[in-house]
Amino acid sequence: MILPATNAPWVNLVSAHIVDLMELSKPFQTTQFTVLNQSGKRVPKKYPHAMIAVKLCFETVPNTLTYLHK
Repeated sequence: MILPATNAPWVNLVSAHIVDLMELSKPFQTTQFTVLNQSGKRVPKKYPHAMIAVKLCFETVPNTLTYLHK
């Protein structure tokens, strides 16, 4: 999964399932991501934060969610 490296509320939920991660780009880097503009041409896309690729494993239930499975 590709995610922004931010300090958002959802980060704690996802981080409980991260097995591995790799930084894909630094903040404002324009060489990793592209988007299509209205004419169909690919243009660089930059984000104001680093972007990471994470490998997730949902096979186990984190301790914080065990109350849901009782």
